[in-house]
Amino acid sequence: MTNIVISGRKIAAEALSRKWPGAVVACKRQGADTLIEWDETAVPAKTEAEINTAQDEHEAALTAPPSIISYEAFQNRFTPAEFNAATDFVYESDLVTGKPKRRALIQGLSRAMAKNSVDLLDARTVAFMDALTTGGIITAARKTEILTP
Repeated sequence: MTNIVISGRKIAAEALSRKWPGAVVACKRQGADTLIEWDETAVPAKTEAEINTAQDEHEAALTAPPSIISYEAFQNRFTPAEFNAATDFVYESDLVTGKPKRRALIQGLSRAMAKNSVDLLDARTVAFMDALTTGGIITAARKTEILTP
């Protein structure tokens, strides 16, 4: 067992346990400092800088806006004109065959509606938005704005 003292900062055991499962036995406050009891048989002891980074990542994750939103929240990120143009673009059919021109976009949109969720950072969502940008429905700046959690 190793004791690690982090000066002047509160460290959450949860932050360390997520990054290094089984390593943290306890985190105790000692005034402004944190004493961490570390089990080196599970994970070699980390430096103060590594522990501070883990705490920073943990705090950022707690305060970051969610990247997964409801389909309705995703839809509301578009102006009515953008949403109508996107709908027309996605569901456009070939006049000769009657088949959809953008079957993959229809399938992706249907999947998002059925699941009632959209992951703004997912590659499929980005590809969908790329298609809308390439098709002239939205600008690259609007794409970025819509996909920002």
